Amino acid sequence: ALRHAQRYGLEHIFYIIPYTSIIDQNAETARRILETGLPPGSVVLEHHSNILPEKETWQGKLLAQNWDVPIIFTTMAQFLETLFGSGTSKARRMHNLARSVLVFDEIQTLPPRLTYLFCNALNFLVEECGSTALLCTATQPLLGRPPKPEKGRLALSPECEIVPNPAELFTALRRVNFIDHTTKTMTLEEIGSLALDELEQSRSCLVVVNTKKWAESIYRSCR
Repeated sequence: ALRHAQRYGLEHIFYIIPYTSIIDQNAETARRILETGLPPGSVVLEHHSNILPEKETWQGKLLAQNWDVPIIFTTMAQFLETLFGSGTSKARRMHNLARSVLVFDEIQTLPPRLTYLFCNALNFLVEECGSTALLCTATQPLLGRPPKPEKGRLALSPECEIVPNPAELFTALRRVNFIDHTTKTMTLEEIGSLALDELEQSRSCLVVVNTKKWAESIYRSCR
C-alpha cells in the first residue's frame, strides 16, 4: 500500500476491518514501524468503537472527525457511515477517502443486504475519486456478479487479481475432491438416509449444516 501510494501520489491508506477485536494489534504494529520518533497518532489513527474513553485524547477525537492523517485503521461500519450516515459530522471526513488506498480485510463478511450499497460506493471512489481498492479474503464473494447486477455490481477490471493465475494456484493447493451425489434439494429424511448409507460404506461420515437446530434434527433422524 505504501509503495502504491508513493507511485501514484495517493494521500491516505485506509485499512478497513470487520472486527474491532483485531484492529488494536494491527494498528499497534503499524504504529511501531511508522511512528518511530514521532508523536503517537501523528501517522496512524485508530477509529472504531473499541477505543476506551480514557485513552482518547482531544487531538484523537478531532482527527477521527476528519481522518486527516496518512494511515487510518477503521471498521466497515465507520466506512459506510461516512458515506451514507445521516447528519453532517460523518460527511466531514468523506473527502479523505478520495485519492487513497482502501484495503478491505475479510471482505467476505460484508452483510449481503449491504452488497449493492458497497459496490456502488466503491465504484464511485475508484472511478470518480481516483482511489485504489484491494479486497482481501480467502473466499472472494462474487461482488462483480451479484444476483441483481442492475442494482449495482463491482466494476472489476480483467486484470484485477493481485496474484497471477489464481485458478492454477487453486489447482496446486487442492486437498479435497468434491463429488455431488445429489440431484435435487433434499429433505431431512433423505439427508439422514444418505448419511447412514455413507457411514455403512466408509465407516465415517460428516454432515455440515448451517444451524444447530438442523444438526440436532438430522442427528435425531439418523437415530
